[in-house]
Amino acid sequence: MNKSEFFVALKNALNEKGFSRSDQKDVIADYESMIDEAVSNGELEPTYIQSLGPVKKLVAEIPMTDKTLKNQRDKIVATSPFIAVILFFVVGFYANGFAYSWLFFLLIPMTAIGLNSRGMERVVALSPFVFTFTFFGLGFIYDLWAIAWVPYTLIFPLAILTDNRRLKWLMFAAGLFVPALYLWVYYQTNHPWSQLVFAGFIPIIMYQSWPKIKALGFVRFALGVALVMALSGVYLFFGFVYGLWHPMWVIFLLIPISVLLYAQFIKKETVQFVAYTPLLSVILFIIIGDLFQLYEIAWLVFLMIPIAGVLSEKED
Repeated sequence: MNKSEFFVALKNALNEKGFSRSDQKDVIADYESMIDEAVSNGELEPTYIQSLGPVKKLVAEIPMTDKTLKNQRDKIVATSPFIAVILFFVVGFYANGFAYSWLFFLLIPMTAIGLNSRGMERVVALSPFVFTFTFFGLGFIYDLWAIAWVPYTLIFPLAILTDNRRLKWLMFAAGLFVPALYLWVYYQTNHPWSQLVFAGFIPIIMYQSWPKIKALGFVRFALGVALVMALSGVYLFFGFVYGLWHPMWVIFLLIPISVLLYAQFIKKETVQFVAYTPLLSVILFIIIGDLFQLYEIAWLVFLMIPIAGVLSEKED
């Protein structure tokens, strides 16, 4: 194998492996320099190239840069729409499943999130999509539409796991306990005040918002306490008078939203819209689903999260 044949094989192997164009140029330049140096030292070109070993083995040992890894991820993400379309029609036609096979299109944002995030941030970002599968699974298979929305409330305790603060595991356990207690009360008594259980999310939301609240100072902190008390009063009023324990519990999400608004418009801090989207998505999901009985399409609001994330990344 001569030099030109070696570089043709090397470039093909780098392409197959998914190396970016700039990384390919760097690798080829390195090997070209190595071969030229060997020849200048008296070695025969074919003999030296032969000593390097199989081209594919050489490429397999080359460490990948972040650019190449991103290039590989982008290729996988680019193929996800085609895979989703294939699964949509296969399940639709052969299993008569068009009523739910559209869920495969969620694989597109899920693939992008799964490949471009890490650790608990990945889990939290993927959770709305996982709970959407759960929602329709419980609805279509077991006809449990009345409670299929409850798993979405697990987004709150999962988000706590991204923090490294004291009481993290206690608050995480409390976040699991609240929906579990609601389901138990719902099935045991189906009491009209059973949604009062969701008041248990107040300390959880306060815990998540506490770092921002603490930085407000005494006066602003007092205003924050007043806001919590006012929202609690509104919640209790609509709960006891009109029995609207659910969906009125979502008004407590105004606490972290108000903290974000304060940081953005009063303190002039940079707050991307994506920071609001998990909170707004839950509020819209519950309102559209419960008040208009459109839970079967209300889940679409959670697509706001990855869309806002992509737009924010482009802005950066």
